[in-house]
Formats: sequence, C-alpha cells, structure tokens
Amino acid sequence: MKKIFAGILTLALAAVALRVTQNRRNGMLRFTLLHPIFEALDANQDGTISAAEIGNAPAALRTLDRNHDGNLTADELLPKPGRSGHNSDQNINEIIGQLRSFDRNGDGRLTPEELPERFQGLFTRGDSNRDGLLDAAELRALAEQADADAARVDFWPGGFTHDDPIFTALDADHDGIVSSSEIEHAASSLRALDRNGDGKLTIEEFRPARLSRP
Repeated sequence: MKKIFAGILTLALAAVALRVTQNRRNGMLRFTLLHPIFEALDANQDGTISAAEIGNAPAALRTLDRNHDGNLTADELLPKPGRSGHNSDQNINEIIGQLRSFDRNGDGRLTPEELPERFQGLFTRGDSNRDGLLDAAELRALAEQADADAARVDFWPGGFTHDDPIFTALDADHDGIVSSSEIEHAASSLRALDRNGDGKLTIEEFRPARLSRP
C-alpha cells in the first residue's frame, strides 16, 4: 500500500511540475508575441539575444521609431496588431462594428459630427491622411491598436515600463521613454542584464519577474 501511495504521489507531483513548466512556457510565448523590443532584438527568433544581436541593438531599436523622432515612446512599443491572443480577430471586428454604428449616413466613413464628444480623440489618433474623415482602413487600424493596447494592459497589469527588465535596462533615466542617447548606448545597457557573463541574454535573464512564477 505504501508503495502504491508513493507511486501516486510521485505521479501527482510530476503532473504539477509539468503544468507549472507549461504555464511558464505559455507565459514566455505570450511575452515574446507582445514585446516589440524583444522581437526587434531577437533577429533570428531563437528566444535568445546573442552577443551579435546585443551589439546590433541600436540599429534594431531604431526600426521601432515609427515617427522618426529618434526616441521610442509608449505608443511605439505596443504589441503588433492581432497579437492579443485568443479571439483577437473577433475583438477587432467587434470594435469596428461598434465604430461603424455611428455612421449615420451609411457611407462607410465617420465624420467628427457623427461621433459623440467623448470619441473625438479618435480623429487625432486615427485620421492618418488628415482628411477629416475616418475611412475603412483607418477604422481597422484604430481597432487593431485598441486590441493591442488591451492585450498589453491585460498582460502587464503593473505597467510595461515598470515591470519589464529589458525596457528598464534601456530606459536609463526611467522617464518612460527610450531616448536617442539611450538607444545609442543600448548594447551596454543590455549587457548589464547578462548575469552569468556568457555574452548573451537568455530567457532566465530577461523575463519579467511575474513570469518566474507559475
């Protein structure tokens, strides 16, 4: 009986260990999907930032600078559209449907007059061609951004700029922006995360502390 009980206990503990490992792997997978900085740095997508990739960090980070002002701000560090995970396409389509419900004349575009006052900020963010209208492409872009933003909030409840070791290392002055100077010195900042001194950054060295827990 004791042997049977010991065998059952061993199997139970193995199952728990497997579940914990899987949870961590799933967490890291979502981390890489929602982390534009990591994705830019990890050029060969092997889950490790190699010595060569660390050395190329300034050039890799500059690819994220969408407005070409030399800095990386929070809006440039959101996940790519469609990266929120489960039912992302459904979420995007629902947001588009909600926005289109304001289209009173049914022309497929939104004017400032058709949107309630609380939504007027959408034109600032979404009217990319500055024609005073939100067309179908701009509505989809807004919905995709909203979906990505929701994913980041869900995955980083404490705040991405406070919880992420990579961003924290790059943002030397902790002002929430990776400046042009900080981008230039990105390689040396990243090397500070290399705890075992092997010249590269592994999952254990760059994952957020919250992903170290089951």
